[in-house]
Amino acid sequence: MDETFIVPNVGYENYTREALRQFIVNLTQQSPDLVNLTFLRNVSDAVTHSSRDPMSVVIPITVFYAVIFLAGVLGNVTTCTVISRNKSMHTATNFYLFNLAVSDLLLLVWGMPPEIYNIWYPAQYPFNQSFCILQGLLSETSTNATVLTITSFTVERYIAICHPFRQHTMSKLSRAVKFILAIWIVAFCLAIPQAFQFGIVAVETIGSICTASTLIAYLLFYPTISCFR
Repeated sequence: MDETFIVPNVGYENYTREALRQFIVNLTQQSPDLVNLTFLRNVSDAVTHSSRDPMSVVIPITVFYAVIFLAGVLGNVTTCTVISRNKSMHTATNFYLFNLAVSDLLLLVWGMPPEIYNIWYPAQYPFNQSFCILQGLLSETSTNATVLTITSFTVERYIAICHPFRQHTMSKLSRAVKFILAIWIVAFCLAIPQAFQFGIVAVETIGSICTASTLIAYLLFYPTISCFR
């Protein structure tokens, strides 16, 4: 009868990720028959806990992020609802505010939940490479759209205040809609080269994370930010 060998999950949290990995490799090479599923699960859980920050740090950050997420979603959804349901608010300025709320909402939905998950389970990225690229594409697009919307809104307000006679031609509702459409096209085009530099990268002290994996992403990112500033 085969003998089952189970190593309890005790004390592994005191080891580093590299020490635990090397321990598994050595044990598998020396006694492969003694390594069962329960043991591997115990060590895997230990690796996750060893790479995670202390609970005194994780819980406050989680609460803080959750408050930001809920407040952001509630505020942006309310803004979109109020503007869309009141025809008297269908102005160029409010359309820019509506677009700003949409871009912020998109960034919150795609950025905050994975970030909260990564705080609790930093050892392993839960999705595949395609989702990582999609997440980067949508995050970069919404970020670019936010910056471009603020810029367009500022220009529109400048024209309304400093050149009031041009306001009737430059601040028309139809023109604002065209500007908003152009904003999303430009934001999407700027995000494509950045998104395809995203990938799942193995970090020795943390685990696998979704981030910019090549130098070209940084070369594209910082000039874009500098241009918008």
